[in-house]
Amino acid sequence: RTDTPVPLPKSYIDGMVSYMSGNIHKVCDAGRLYISIQPDGAVIPCSTRDDVILGNLIKERLEMIIDRERSMIMRIAEHCDGCWLTCTTGISLTFREPTEIIRSYWRMKSKIRTTTF
Repeated sequence: RTDTPVPLPKSYIDGMVSYMSGNIHKVCDAGRLYISIQPDGAVIPCSTRDDVILGNLIKERLEMIIDRERSMIMRIAEHCDGCWLTCTTGISLTFREPTEIIRSYWRMKSKIRTTTF
């Protein structure tokens, strides 16, 4: 289903305003909290960074790739210009503020219950 609401931390929604006005507060855990695996097995630190291939799951295990490329992964996150994607920033903020996602979920659920169609 594409119409299923997704709870996000309030800080993600608030941060969107700053991001859109060019005042980005960078929140990046690429390669540390999440990675992206491409259809061809390529492991990249972030879905927006397909120019940086850490390894390939067809050729080696993920643990080996992460262990070998740990220092590169840290540099990539440090030098990231930042973004405000739900698939990255939303995850990072959720792990930084785990109780906020619960509050967001309950706010969303109560809105769904009180909305009539």
